[in-house]
Amino acid sequence: QGSGVEHWRGYELITSTRAKSGYAGVYANKTGFISMVWNGKTQVGLGQFHSARLAAAAYTRCRAAVEREGVTETASLQQLAAQVRDGAAAAERAAERPPPPPHASGRGCGEEDPYYGQGELAGEGDPGPRVGPDGDPLLASLHGVRLHRSTKSNTGYACVRQVVGKRRQTTYRVEVKKKALGTFSTKVEAALVYARYLEGGGADAAADESDDD
Repeated sequence: QGSGVEHWRGYELITSTRAKSGYAGVYANKTGFISMVWNGKTQVGLGQFHSARLAAAAYTRCRAAVEREGVTETASLQQLAAQVRDGAAAAERAAERPPPPPHASGRGCGEEDPYYGQGELAGEGDPGPRVGPDGDPLLASLHGVRLHRSTKSNTGYACVRQVVGKRRQTTYRVEVKKKALGTFSTKVEAALVYARYLEGGGADAAADESDDD
């Protein structure tokens, strides 16, 4: 029948020698590719995609929804296709992220922290600790913003405290004179929030920094 299967990012793409795009349900247009799936009554347009493979992935997901899950509503199928598109976009952004330094050990650094590979490591001439209590190297700056490090903090960053929840989930809390600025998934993100708070003229934070650093 001129069809086959190609595996891509967890999807089984249905190839077709009769389709100009190379994939079943995928059609090229002036701005990229569109995907369409038969819902049992009519062809449903699934939207615009920047690559034939991505359009084919949306077709595969929606075809399975029709045949196995009984989904036939146009809005529901288009929503599934949008989820495929958004998931691929997130994967592409992650692939473009600069790799972390090879000596980063995790726990809020390295691959677990999207901010880490974008910052500048603390050097010998920088005031404050270069390595946190957990052994992770500390950043001196991120996106041009100076981060404030401290030997009195259990993270190595001033006013950033590591908190372990009941389910052993680790988060990082920013507190300035008992005023909470938020809780974050990584310590570098928390340190950046505190630094920007100082840049904004937080008087209490400035006083706390003089005590902490």
